[in-house]
Amino acid sequence: MIHQLTRLLVVCLLIVGCQPTTASRYNRGVSELQKGSLHEATRIFTDLIHANPRFGEAHFNLGSALARSARLYQGMGQQERALKIFSRAIASKKKARDLFRRGDFFVVNDPHERQSLLSHLDSILEDWGTIREKPLLIQQRIASIR
Repeated sequence: MIHQLTRLLVVCLLIVGCQPTTASRYNRGVSELQKGSLHEATRIFTDLIHANPRFGEAHFNLGSALARSARLYQGMGQQERALKIFSRAIASKKKARDLFRRGDFFVVNDPHERQSLLSHLDSILEDWGTIREKPLLIQQRIASIR
């Protein structure tokens, strides 16, 4: 999914005339996320969101980086910190879903892909929302993140 978003974003940004630096920064963020450089990926996506708060794909990937960071902290026994980061991940994914529902897609143009992405977000957010108030289940959910 991340690879498709990356390719589509580059094409979209070139078509609509966005600054190449936006595309290159986004691609770098995706690359850092894929390499597991979660702190750097988080910084890049956060910067992109500050520059354009409607950049849904950046919110989506920020949520992914934060969720993976939460898993690392949980693995180190830092449960409280993991839960705080996981809450930020949920907020970021919710923002992406809300932007996508309004049609603020920068990358995904195919209606079926849009629906698939929204269904995915609805599914994970429903799951995360169900367990939010149950710390043991949250810990298990964090541990299961890929």
